[in-house]
Amino acid sequence: MKKGVTPIIAIIILLLITVALAGAAWTYLQAYMGALIGKSIEVTDAFCINNNEAVVLIRNSGTQSFVPSDEITVINATTGTVVSVTWSNPDGTAFGSGSLDPNQIVRFQANCAPGRLCSYRVISKTAGRSLRALVQC
Repeated sequence: MKKGVTPIIAIIILLLITVALAGAAWTYLQAYMGALIGKSIEVTDAFCINNNEAVVLIRNSGTQSFVPSDEITVINATTGTVVSVTWSNPDGTAFGSGSLDPNQIVRFQANCAPGRLCSYRVISKTAGRSLRALVQC
């Protein structure tokens, strides 16, 4: 007489192991993707006003709120220097809430010489994503 695990019990154990591994993978991937898309941004528009000022609109396309001045760095791609920006609402009024909610848009303005193509890199510190904004003045 052979002693061992019956085929039905073996299948049930293998199924339990598979479900446990799938659950562990789901938990890991959910945390990983949440960090990537939680504080995500996109450049929605970039244009010139007064023939010398670049305006760039940025939207929070993520699922979490964040403070733009803490999470976003703007670099002048031509000179390689960090641009000191003041964040404002799309209509140009002061950005008062401090926190950028999902799907909310903010803007920054920077000097751009007339007749030049100005290039900016908008970097999300949390997501590690770099976006390019080109403005022709």
